Amino acid sequence: MAMGRTSVRVKAWHIKKMRLKHSTNTTKTTKGITKVETITTLIGGIINEVVIATNGSTKEEIISIGTIEIIKATKGTVETNEDIKTMANQVRTINHYKFTIWMKINGCTTTGRVMNLSLSGLLYKSTTILNFSLFQPLEQLQILDLSYNSFKGWVDSRAHHLKQLKILNLGYNNFNGGILSYLTTITSLTTLILNWNNLQDFDPTQSGGLGNLRNLEYLDLTSSSINVSLQELGLANLRNLEFLDLSSNMISGSLQQANLRNLKFLDLSFNKISGSLQHANLRNLEFLDLRYNGMIGSLQELGICNFKNLIELDLSENNFEGHLPPCVNNLTILRALDLSSNQLTGNIPSINLMQSVEYLSLQDNNFEGLFSFSSLVNLSKLEIFELSTKIVR
Repeated sequence: MAMGRTSVRVKAWHIKKMRLKHSTNTTKTTKGITKVETITTLIGGIINEVVIATNGSTKEEIISIGTIEIIKATKGTVETNEDIKTMANQVRTINHYKFTIWMKINGCTTTGRVMNLSLSGLLYKSTTILNFSLFQPLEQLQILDLSYNSFKGWVDSRAHHLKQLKILNLGYNNFNGGILSYLTTITSLTTLILNWNNLQDFDPTQSGGLGNLRNLEYLDLTSSSINVSLQELGLANLRNLEFLDLSSNMISGSLQQANLRNLKFLDLSFNKISGSLQHANLRNLEFLDLRYNGMIGSLQELGICNFKNLIELDLSENNFEGHLPPCVNNLTILRALDLSSNQLTGNIPSINLMQSVEYLSLQDNNFEGLFSFSSLVNLSKLEIFELSTKIVR
C-alpha cells in the first residue's frame, strides 16, 4: 500500500470517459455513404487533414494540381479539376489553418456539406477579432473548434443561423464576458467549451445566464475568471447536462435548488461555493469535486450520503467539522475519497465496508485515538491510504 500525496487516477479516467462522448472527431457512417476515408492534403503547408465521405475504395491515387497534393483512397482515377470539385463537395471534416483558402479551392457553393471544422491553434497576433459570418455558408456545420487562438472579440450577430451546430470549442482564447450572452442564441448546442478565457465582466442580467441553452450536455468554463453566483448562471434550466466543469473561478452560492438530474460529472473546486446539497437533485452524480471552497459545517449536513452513484468524491482543503458519518460506508461503488485538510474530529472511523475504494485520504484532520490496520483487511482494491499529521494518541 503506497503512502504519500498523489494524484487520483480515477478523476483522469472519468474526465476522459465523459470527454470521449463529446469528442470533436466524427467518423460516423451517414445514410447513403458506405465508408468514411481519410485523405491527407498539403496546400503550401496550410491544410493538414481532410476526412471525406466515399462510396467505397479500391486503390490510392495521388493528385497534384499546382501546389495542391492530395493522397486519396478512391474508386476510380481522378483526372480533372471537376473531379477535385466533386471531391471537395464530399468533404465532411476539415482541419487546417486558413479556412478562406480552402473556400477558394472548393470553388463551388455546396460548402454546406461541411460538418466538422477545426481552426485550432492559429496563434496569429493579428488574429484578434472572430468574424462569425465566415461560417454562414456552412449550413450543416455541427462541430466547430476555434480553441488555442488569440481571439479577443467578435463581429457579426448571426451565429444563431448555425442551426445545426452541436459542439463549439472556444477554449484558450481571450474572449470577454460578452461572448457568453452572444452564444446563448445558438440553442442547438450540446457541447460548449469556453475554458481559459476572460469572462470576469459577464453580466447575466443581459441574457438570463445560460438558461436558453437547454440542449447542453457538456459545459466547460474552467479558469475563466467568472465572478457570479450559480443561480445567476442559469444552470437550473440545463436539465440535459451530464458534464459541468466550473473549477478555478470565483463562483459563489449553492446547489440547493439545482435540478440537474442527469449530471454525472461536477467540478466546482477552487471557488466560493457554500450551502448544503441535501435537496439538490443530483441522483446520477458519479464525480464530485468541491475542494478549496472554504466550506463549513458537517459532512452529514452537506448531504453527501444521498449520492449512491458516486465513484469519486473530493472534499479536501475545506473547513468541515464533526465526525465522519457512518453512512459513507453506504457509498458502495466509491473508488476515491479525499477528506484531507479539514477539521474532522472524533475517533478514526471504521472503513471496512468501503470495499470498492482504491484511494482514501483522511490526513491533516483532528481525529483521535488509535487506528487499527486490521480494518483495512477487507479493502482488497485499496492502493493508496493517507493518514497523518494532526492525529492525537
